[in-house]
Amino acid sequence: MWYNNIKAGGFNMNKDDLLNKASEFLGEATEKARQFSSEALEASKSFAESAKKTIQAEKLDYEISRKYREIGKLVYSAYEEEGSYEHVADELCEEINALFDQIIAIKLGEDADVSDEEKEGIIEEVNDIIEEDNEDEE
Repeated sequence: MWYNNIKAGGFNMNKDDLLNKASEFLGEATEKARQFSSEALEASKSFAESAKKTIQAEKLDYEISRKYREIGKLVYSAYEEEGSYEHVADELCEEINALFDQIIAIKLGEDADVSDEEKEGIIEEVNDIIEEDNEDEE
């Protein structure tokens, strides 16, 4: 039959060779598509995990901001009532420290060995965010 030998790119290919080449090409294309979809899935999982951590950290930032306000109210109230505000907010300060520890664990990992400088940097970063949020509210 006429289709048993097909000229392709100057080469004579019989039908079986052509089918084998097409099958090989489709197999490679399928594998590449699987690889691409697997990489895309991993990237989207990574993005979702990152977004989840960001949301968790932002919630903790808000909680810290709220506790700062509570401290301010306690200190002012104690000053007005007693003329002194020593140790009025110790418990809230400990709660804030615990929240900062949670943020550090989210940003750097649970088992991260964090130096005091790194911890201070993250605390400063969070405080900057809180200040910016407070300025936006005004």
